[in-house]
Amino acid sequence: MRKFIVLLFCLTGFLRAQSPGTETWLLFEKNIDFDEVATDDFFATANEINLRGEFQDDIWASARKIEFSGTSADDVRLLALEVLTVNGEIAGNLRGYASVGNILLNTNTVVDGHAILQAGKRITVKGTIKGDLWVDAPNVVIEADIQGDLTLRGNEIRLLAGTTIHGDLYNRNQQTLPLPEGVEVKGERKQITDEPGQLEKDIQTWKWMLLGIQFFTSFVVGVLLLRLLPRFTGHNVDLLLHHRSPALTLGLLTFLPLTLAAYFLLPTLIGTGLGIFLLIITGLLFYLGKIVVAYAIGLMILRKKTDLTFAKLAQGLFIGLVVLYSAYSLVYIGDVLYFMTSCWGMGTLITSIRQSQRVLKIEIPSPPQPPPE
Repeated sequence: MRKFIVLLFCLTGFLRAQSPGTETWLLFEKNIDFDEVATDDFFATANEINLRGEFQDDIWASARKIEFSGTSADDVRLLALEVLTVNGEIAGNLRGYASVGNILLNTNTVVDGHAILQAGKRITVKGTIKGDLWVDAPNVVIEADIQGDLTLRGNEIRLLAGTTIHGDLYNRNQQTLPLPEGVEVKGERKQITDEPGQLEKDIQTWKWMLLGIQFFTSFVVGVLLLRLLPRFTGHNVDLLLHHRSPALTLGLLTFLPLTLAAYFLLPTLIGTGLGIFLLIITGLLFYLGKIVVAYAIGLMILRKKTDLTFAKLAQGLFIGLVVLYSAYSLVYIGDVLYFMTSCWGMGTLITSIRQSQRVLKIEIPSPPQPPPE
């Protein structure tokens, strides 16, 4: 559970810890080139990330481009916007996502566990997968030794000569998948129909409509926040981009107790009003939190942090929201990312509000002196 609480393909606080026995945090860097030894969990977000070191625990990384060519003794979770390249050895499981781009597992890649890959354009798998492999992309190319089961979903799928599947082959497309000469399947070939029913189609349609409405309202609220409270908004974004503060921890320690307190106060006779007030304040900060994070992500992608016009800031908000809502739609980790980014931004808002308060020095005037006789 602790692994999920500290998540972010994208997205946690500004902490750095590289001493032995501690987690390593490298967040909101321009480029990261890591070739050292990480003895505990490793977290990174940047524009481009190159991981060539030795990792003795879990890896969480999010960037526009990611290349992993090191060794990992545990699970690896990589979220890339455009390109994800793996050319190393992973003793645990691999989960790789390329929201609008490509994933490439080169011939030197060895994954001892299972691999789950999802990309917006193309996935090419070479090397060795000792567990099961699950692939989902419009264009899929497989030329690998897969010692478990292989599950394929895509519009265009090619199995190249030299591919060996020791387990079963699951084809989740409507079309029959041909096996060229030189492709060996030692298990069974199974055609799985994924055609959803009308109810499932309606639910999926309403889900995307709701996501679009949430995106639009978040953008409108973000623009209004920038227009009405420009200094407050800028200060929060500055905290995310330039200062190292435990915003994620503060957000978690605020959201969870306040929510529980409101839950227990609502049924009581004298605590109903206070419970409603706590829910409103907590919900407002939680909702605005992801908007602040979207501003920070958008400005990092634009590579501009100061002297920006209102239009440029609105553009940065739009880009940041696109990245966040793309991450929220991912299977397995989307809901966790939504919760963590909102708590992270919530902690930043609380820090900003606290820093804006100054102690007032109130001087009580002395009582008037009686007139001299």
